[in-house]
Order: sequence, then structure tokens, then C-alpha cells
Amino acid sequence: MDKAARHLDLETWLARALDESEPDAAIGSLLAATRTIEDGQQSEITDALVQIAGRELNGRQRVDLLRTLGVTFARHGRPNDEHRNHLVATLKPHFPSESRALNHELCRMLVCLGSEDVVEQAVSLMARSVTQEDLLAYGMMLRVADQGWTDVSRRSYFSLLNKLETGAATAD
Repeated sequence: MDKAARHLDLETWLARALDESEPDAAIGSLLAATRTIEDGQQSEITDALVQIAGRELNGRQRVDLLRTLGVTFARHGRPNDEHRNHLVATLKPHFPSESRALNHELCRMLVCLGSEDVVEQAVSLMARSVTQEDLLAYGMMLRVADQGWTDVSRRSYFSLLNKLETGAATAD
């Protein structure tokens, strides 16, 4: 989407954003659109983002997509069941990944979408974390997960949080 598009009326600009085929331009345009649309129009944007999620993306593009989905859901509410199910099915195979940033965004989105598998995987990532930053990131994301917990994952989660607290208290 070029700079001239900023001067178009919203409907024309939104139509261009929805028709954009190049992933970087589409994600950026849809992020801008989600910040300006009315609540009734989010389904079109979510449709387009769901379609992009199913495409072959590099790690940075996937992080950008996940952040755009996050902004969309924060501003306009969680997706409908069809979008949710499609996104969970599309994103689950990518989690965990080799990228810390991508793992953080995938965890955040899968928790938001209510994936039942994310808790076990994220607690496992927490257990392998070597930095307090990662421990804290997963701890913060999992605190709102309401599905997928087992007695073992809860004990492990709270044990890891205790480790984090102990490390902070001893300036580790």
C-alpha cells in the first residue's frame, strides 16, 4: 500500500487493503485498517488475516501477522468460532518454533484463541528457558489460559514462577 492510499476515502482504502496480495503490504495495510474501521467491519479484516495465516510466511511476517491479529481482536473482540478454529489449526503446527519472538507471539495468540494444547507446550518452553525474560513472558501469557491445564502442568508452572521469584530476589 503506497503513501497515496492514506489520502483515499476509508472504503476505497479498505478495499485496497483487502485485495493486497503481497504479505508485508497486506499485513501492514490490514493493521492500519483495523485501527480505523467500525466494529461491524472486522470480519472482513479477520477473513483476510486468516487467509494470510495459511500462506507460506517467513518468521518476521508471521510475527507481524500475529501482532496484527492481536490488535484486531483487542479493538474489535475475539473472532467467531469459524475463524478461531481455522487460526488454531493453522498456527498450532508452528508452535514451538526456533524463534523466541515467534514463540512468544504464537503462545499469546493460541492462549487468546483458547487452544487446549498451548499450555503443555508453553510450560515445556518455560522449563527450558534460560532467561528470566522468557520465564516471565510465558508466565504472563499463561496466567489467562483457562483450558488445557493438568495437575502436572499447574505444578510445573507454579514451580517455574517460584524459580523466577527466587531468581529476582537473589538478583540472579
